[in-house]
Amino acid sequence: MDFADKLKVALTMLVIAHHAAQPYGATGGAWPIDNVRHSMLLEPFLAVNAAFFMGLFCLVSGFFVPQSYDKKGAAGFLQTRLKRLGIPTAVYALFFTGPIAYFALFDPGSGFALLSIGPTEHLDLEHTSAFVAFLGYLYDHAWLPLYDQLWFLLHLLLYGSVYVLWRRFGPSGLGFGRAGEHPTHGQIVVYLLALVAVTWVVRIWYPVDRWVPLFFLIPSEIAHLPQYFSLFMIGVLAARHDWPRRTPAPLGMFWLKVGLGAAVLFYIYRLAGMAYLPVIIAKGGASWQSLVWCAWEACICVGLCVGLPVWFRERLNKQPDGLGRAMITAAYGAYIVHFLLVIALQIPLRTAPLPPLAKFALVTTAGIVVSFALAHALRRIPGFNQVL
Repeated sequence: MDFADKLKVALTMLVIAHHAAQPYGATGGAWPIDNVRHSMLLEPFLAVNAAFFMGLFCLVSGFFVPQSYDKKGAAGFLQTRLKRLGIPTAVYALFFTGPIAYFALFDPGSGFALLSIGPTEHLDLEHTSAFVAFLGYLYDHAWLPLYDQLWFLLHLLLYGSVYVLWRRFGPSGLGFGRAGEHPTHGQIVVYLLALVAVTWVVRIWYPVDRWVPLFFLIPSEIAHLPQYFSLFMIGVLAARHDWPRRTPAPLGMFWLKVGLGAAVLFYIYRLAGMAYLPVIIAKGGASWQSLVWCAWEACICVGLCVGLPVWFRERLNKQPDGLGRAMITAAYGAYIVHFLLVIALQIPLRTAPLPPLAKFALVTTAGIVVSFALAHALRRIPGFNQVL
């Protein structure tokens, strides 16, 4: 499964590039830093990434769950998940983003005041304390200013808990027997169509970029929740039935072409076709435009989620060298630390007389190098390698 580790490294680098692009491409999401000029090339880059990369992260994360549960049991599995997912999230929120967000809101003289973390008109400091108002602000923004990219760790903690309940109380043998045959084209199409239908219905009420506090605590973009949870569970089943190794290369390459083709078509539509075509996609609502985007996004997602693991298996399933091993072990830590590092790199470039693509390239390159290097250094501190 060396290919799965390398795929996680590639996805982590893509996440860093995605966040590096936020100020320089038109995006519906909020970002603490803005740039006066935007690049049209980065808008489809952000949209295509959002269509698949966190879903693929969920799929790959699911690959390693059954073996961990089998080895440690329910209690040991949950204890490990809490340590690996809960401790970094708590430390990050309490000692980094929490204070940064608080001072950015309430202390105009602080260095953090230059961060634009969202509208603050609703803060009522005449009738409540600053801390209570701060908690209300965080809740109104689905706790995102507190957790940033670590919302994903909270989702993995939730999905892992659902898996434990499934193993403990679900029908015996459901998906946990001997290795079975690989999925067929027909089964993949059925999943794709089901994902389109469920996502379209969900987005009638929860369009893309609308975040809510799931169970009052977990930042969630409900529009993508069907994709994330279903791919995590498919990753679990894939591991139990050995699909990562058994899926034929021709099947994987076919779906990789589907995903790449759908992504290329979206680039063409956003960069050239919109000038000649009516609006054919929407972020949500009970419209045919929303259905079109749900189907388009599902083709990108399913195609790449089936194809990329197979491509990595066929081309990159080799023992990594020294640098490769270091990057694999540092990938998780790089995901955790990169967000604030990327913002720190973007701040001094706000007034630099450079085109947006040049800024994007600089922040991406420096962000990847610094994030992996810092994560590697942190793992050398005694005890840190148990968490990062």
